[in-house]
Amino acid sequence: GWVRGILNPPPTHTHTPFSGAFDLHFSSEFAIAFALSRPLKRIRLPLNLAGAIAVAWLFPPLTRINVMALTGVFQTSKDDASTPPSTPYPTRRQDGGATGSLAASTGEKTWHEKMWNTMTELINKYGMAYYFGSRAVGVATIFGLYQAILVGMDVSWLMEKFHIS
Repeated sequence: GWVRGILNPPPTHTHTPFSGAFDLHFSSEFAIAFALSRPLKRIRLPLNLAGAIAVAWLFPPLTRINVMALTGVFQTSKDDASTPPSTPYPTRRQDGGATGSLAASTGEKTWHEKMWNTMTELINKYGMAYYFGSRAVGVATIFGLYQAILVGMDVSWLMEKFHIS
């Protein structure tokens, strides 16, 4: 049924850069669902957290894998790749100058800094379970939107809201 509709769509389909190399063609509905899932990623945090809790409950060892240390992006020093900094969100440029925000100069945290710190705390707490949980929620979001479009849900208002044409 629906898997065949994604990979072998009717004549109205979307070409990807890999269409010629792998002969993959995705339906226009699936492309719209994927495009709509991108901006919704920002507001999915509670669902990602629920997914992380479920994965952590099923596979507790995954919580011990420190994803931040694996990426190497948030190292406190070159010698210490296992400990992420307490505030990984940059508030000052590397040359020592302020980023230009009032919050950076007054010591207050901006909304983005608070959100970034919340995200890193969750990722550190749930480890690889957060990663797998958030991937599962992302895939479920895309396929949920795809099914909604197939049954006739009008998503034009959502596309206008996120400036998707």
